[in-house]
Amino acid sequence: MLMLKCVDRLEYNDVGNSVTLTKYLVRPAGSGDEGGGGEGG
Repeated sequence: MLMLKCVDRLEYNDVGNSVTLTKYLVRPAGSGDEGGGGEGG
């Protein structure tokens, strides 16, 4: 649960013994985080 603050997506397999963490380098459109830091200026 704590990792939800650090990654964009958290998936467990059916058994629950494997976890996949996904962090997007470019946020998908409509993510709600407009501007405010980051690269490019």
